[in-house]
Amino acid sequence: MTEKLSIASELEDDHIGLNKDIAAIMQLLELEIDKTDFQRWRLRFLWNLRDFKNRLLKHFDLEEVGGFMTEVVSIKPEFSAKVGDLKDEHEKISRELDDILMMLKRLEKLEGDSMDLIKTRLQQLMTSLGKHENEEHQLLQKAYYRDYGGPA
Repeated sequence: MTEKLSIASELEDDHIGLNKDIAAIMQLLELEIDKTDFQRWRLRFLWNLRDFKNRLLKHFDLEEVGGFMTEVVSIKPEFSAKVGDLKDEHEKISRELDDILMMLKRLEKLEGDSMDLIKTRLQQLMTSLGKHENEEHQLLQKAYYRDYGGPA
């Protein structure tokens, strides 16, 4: 029981950190980019996204390898299909972030359409990630807590 609550607590803390990272990235996207400083901005933003991706992959490891998903299925076998879907989404999110990183890396100068596309795709990715994390949170709550709010 204590280990279950520890895993749940660790995931909750990590979700909070991810949400802060997402907000920081989205804030950077809203800044006006000076064309003369674009190369420096692009490199810094590329590194920020790479750091975020690494953090995100570690988060996915915590969920997949750290015990959360295995634990959920052992507690509630009926959640097996949902857990499988969430793991598949991890792959999809990672691939989309890789695509965005490659687009940004290939962007040699500040071009409105290309940069707009990168921003749009990042916004969509972050929205999808937020929904994904919310689904995981709900699954965690359903697996670890009874309907009346106490530990399972």
